[in-house]
Amino acid sequence: MKAEKVPKYMDEVAEKIEDPQATILQLQDEVQEEMAAALGRTGYKLLDALKQLEEAQAELNEHLAESKGKENESQLAEFVNKYNSCREAAVSARWELLIHRQAVGFRFQNQKYVETKYPIPPRFKL
Repeated sequence: MKAEKVPKYMDEVAEKIEDPQATILQLQDEVQEEMAAALGRTGYKLLDALKQLEEAQAELNEHLAESKGKENESQLAEFVNKYNSCREAAVSARWELLIHRQAVGFRFQNQKYVETKYPIPPRFKL
């Protein structure tokens, strides 16, 4: 069997690593920190989408209250479309959070927890 040549830079790397086990543990910690940070960003994305949905719902409700049955169809359609669009963005962000949580290990009743913690109202129909 022919021995493989080890590149010179590997010797330099090996000299810098005092304790390989500690290096591996440090890398594992860094990976876990990044996974947690990424999960947090996914959560904030959902919270932002829910905030936008809440604002769109408030605008729609305000428009309905002001018009009191005398809605202009095109204006009402604009508010409804904005609300439904924000709702779809929130549904998508919640799905991403659900998948992300599952990928990092939250499996037991994950979907039930996420849907209970972050409820999304139904679509608005004209």
